[in-house]
Amino acid sequence: MIPRWVELLLFATVALGLLVAFWAGPNLAAAIPAAAIASLGAAAYAGLLLEERVRRVPAPLPVLGGDPVVGLRESFRSGPIGRQSIIQLIATMERSLGSRGSAPITPAEELRLLNGSRAEFRTWVAGRIQRLERET
Repeated sequence: MIPRWVELLLFATVALGLLVAFWAGPNLAAAIPAAAIASLGAAAYAGLLLEERVRRVPAPLPVLGGDPVVGLRESFRSGPIGRQSIIQLIATMERSLGSRGSAPITPAEELRLLNGSRAEFRTWVAGRIQRLERET
C-alpha cells in the first residue's frame, strides 16, 4: 500500500507542474521544465499504483493441526502410496536412531511389502516398531 504522504506529494508535484506550465503560457523556458516535472510525477504515481497491483503476495501456507497418528492412520488406509510413506517413515526412524539390529530396506523387500497382503504388511510394521522400541 502506498503511504498517504507519498500520494499527496506526487499529486502536489503533478498539480504544481501543470499549474506552472499553464501559467508560463508561451514562455517555453519555464513551461517545458514544469511540464516535465508534472509528467515525471504522474509517471511515478502510475508506476507505484501499477506495482501495487502487480506485486504478488504469497498465500500463507495452511496450518495443519492434528496428531501425527491421524496421518499414520490415513497412510494405512490409502493403499500402496500410504504403505510407501510408512516404509519411509520407519526407515527414517531407524537411520536417525542408528539402528544396529536391522538392515536397510532393500528395493526388493519394499516391492514385496507394497504388493503383499495387509496382514503381512502390518506384521512387518509391528516387528520393526518393536525392534525400534527395544533399541531406545
